[in-house]
Amino acid sequence: MAGLYRVQVSTRIAEVDAAAWDQIVATLAHPYLDRRFLGVVERTLTEPGKFWYAVWRDASDSAVAIAVYSVFDVDGGLFFSEAAQTRLASWRKTLGQRLFTFRLLLVGTPVTTGESGLAFLPETNVAELLPDVDRLARKFGREAGAYFVTVKEFTQATRGSVAGLESLGYRYAESALTWMLENRFTCFDDYYNSRTKRTRANMRKYMKRFSDAGLTTVQLLGERDVVADRFPDSAHALYVAVFQKAAIKFERLPAEFFREIARAFGDDSQWTFVFRGDEIVGFVMSIHHPRMHTMLLCGMDYTVNAETDLYFNLIYRALDLAIQAGAPQIRVGASADEFKMRLGSTPLVLGFFVKSIRWYIRLEVLFPILFPGLSKAQQRYLEAPPPEADAGS
Repeated sequence: MAGLYRVQVSTRIAEVDAAAWDQIVATLAHPYLDRRFLGVVERTLTEPGKFWYAVWRDASDSAVAIAVYSVFDVDGGLFFSEAAQTRLASWRKTLGQRLFTFRLLLVGTPVTTGESGLAFLPETNVAELLPDVDRLARKFGREAGAYFVTVKEFTQATRGSVAGLESLGYRYAESALTWMLENRFTCFDDYYNSRTKRTRANMRKYMKRFSDAGLTTVQLLGERDVVADRFPDSAHALYVAVFQKAAIKFERLPAEFFREIARAFGDDSQWTFVFRGDEIVGFVMSIHHPRMHTMLLCGMDYTVNAETDLYFNLIYRALDLAIQAGAPQIRVGASADEFKMRLGSTPLVLGFFVKSIRWYIRLEVLFPILFPGLSKAQQRYLEAPPPEADAGS
């Protein structure tokens, strides 16, 4: 490319300059541009299954930025209200299931992690870099037959670093809340004692229902406990049940994704399983990184949940494992906003930049329809006072 940087593109993560890629990932402490994670995504998300990996270098041949690009077919009603999604489902029964489905070129992966698919060193001239990030996105998007380019995911704190995308025709859309807990605890009891009297009473009530039902918890590390061989299709079905109930359905991950995470990340993949007898009725899959421990995905039996407060207990037990792991931040994920606020976590707005690469699609017309932003309920959580921190009320 003309300008400060030149770029090298690979179509398989195994083909990138590993030393250059890993140096940037390590410098920026970016867990979801880790080659282990990208390899799992590449191997298991095979439809459409198109990926590109870019490394930008400066005049001294030093790597300064990396990005992953991927293709994803998305439901155009992703952010619709529940009523609008119901109408769309009805129309699809008559007009076909691909009605209002669009192909996207993502700067990022199809897996929702709350982290960006683009990373660059602090000394990078971002004004020079972003036009080339966009050029490649449009090129790959046209080759793949995409309608839109999406650069994802950013919080309010990280959005400003790529604000120059707006001058390239992108618009910013808020998509979801994710919840973050500052890990200032030595153990779960320490966390429990930090909650208010009323919250502790509720926690005891939930835990009693769980124990009275005879449910048991098993916590495993991916490599030590060979989780890849202990994650049955029935556990994946619990994940699918949670996916189907989600207000926003983005990616549906195959069972092999979970097994491959255990193989690739070893003991950095940490698992909380709940059993009723010999049957798995719930699980949380977490990925540990020294910067941040992420409760990435979960599954549960909703019938058991109604009887035992299974979800609350799953999160408590996964939180116990996260506190022990010792990362300074714990991402407890999206959804169940009221409960996660009561956990003491803080909401962060996730968003992305999007633009059309089809001349006949006027994004300024479609934007408020496709991307309506946060709901009023979610906005209220952003305006709420800080989460409780003392045990004395």
